[in-house]
Amino acid sequence: MERLAFNFYRSYYEIALELPDDDRLVFLMAIFEMQFNGNEPTDLKGMAKFAFKSQRHSLIKQLEGYKSGKNGGRPPKGTPNGNHKGSETIPPKGTPNQEKGEEKGEVQEKEKEKDKVEVELEKCKIIALKDDKWKRLAKTNETELDAFNDHLILIGTDKKVPIDYKRHFVNWKKQKPEILNKFNNQNRDDSW
Repeated sequence: MERLAFNFYRSYYEIALELPDDDRLVFLMAIFEMQFNGNEPTDLKGMAKFAFKSQRHSLIKQLEGYKSGKNGGRPPKGTPNGNHKGSETIPPKGTPNQEKGEEKGEVQEKEKEKDKVEVELEKCKIIALKDDKWKRLAKTNETELDAFNDHLILIGTDKKVPIDYKRHFVNWKKQKPEILNKFNNQNRDDSW
């Protein structure tokens, strides 16, 4: 079946406006030829060639999308059940074909379990310091984490799950700002 329409982007229009009349016509006809007939022009010259090359990627992506039925388009006729290259159907739960899905679920569960393993406080501190986003949100540094580790050791904790360590630190920092101020001031005095 012939292609009936395609998206004519504003970038095509704006480039066409910059071209002299003769080159503009050649450029626009090259777009139409490619989109409606699938033929990429090989005989373009001068500014028309330059203009076409600047839009080539966009034109090819549109044509590929049309041919594969992606991006909201109906799959091409003759494709069984509308399935086409790149689509993946998920079988119902409990079917033998669901093994791949179960394996993915198992991997995710193992990842979750790995996140629940307790590690030494120093290791927790290293993990926290490597998490730049968390450090920024918690507005913290290594000195404050050292003070927090000292606090944990004093209360008899020598291991923690890293995610719990981070949460605990944030709560502790909110509740005990005077301890951190004292610790920061002490370290500042030692450095002089």
